[in-house]
Amino acid sequence: MNVDIVLFQYYSFKDMSKKNFFHIFNIPVSYKIDETELTKVYFQLQKKQYLDCPCKEGTATIDLSDLNIAYKTLINPIDRAEHFLEVQGVSIIDKLPMIFAEEMFEIRQQYELLQTDIQKKDFIADLKKRMAEIISSLHNFESDLVKFRDQTGLLRFINSFLEKVESNAYSRD
Repeated sequence: MNVDIVLFQYYSFKDMSKKNFFHIFNIPVSYKIDETELTKVYFQLQKKQYLDCPCKEGTATIDLSDLNIAYKTLINPIDRAEHFLEVQGVSIIDKLPMIFAEEMFEIRQQYELLQTDIQKKDFIADLKKRMAEIISSLHNFESDLVKFRDQTGLLRFINSFLEKVESNAYSRD
């Protein structure tokens, strides 16, 4: 992949109101990406940035903070899903189907009813397994943005729930 082309494309869209992180790395807008290639290009761009600084006249460089944010977004499957939707003009904040709202309520309620640490640990393991299944199936929904959005919303909720559980936000103590 030619890094100079990536730099040109980046600055071509930098003035747009929304950044497209896929363009920074010169990859197609798609949920399914080659993470190894993404990492390789990320390090190439970082190296180019360091070698070109102080910037030579006429040399295009990427702001390292933009590059880091783009990489962290695309390497994380949940953030990548949200960014994919954002680039497509779809927000996960839009109203999710009632069935997902009910499922989210049930997850919270089931967790609150658990009595032992072993039950909670098993419940969390099941949720993590469910997240992994959703993540691995997301590329199947790329052409159906409504289903993709719904699954991404559910994924975001489960992830947020697990983060709260791990930080003891749901503890009864």
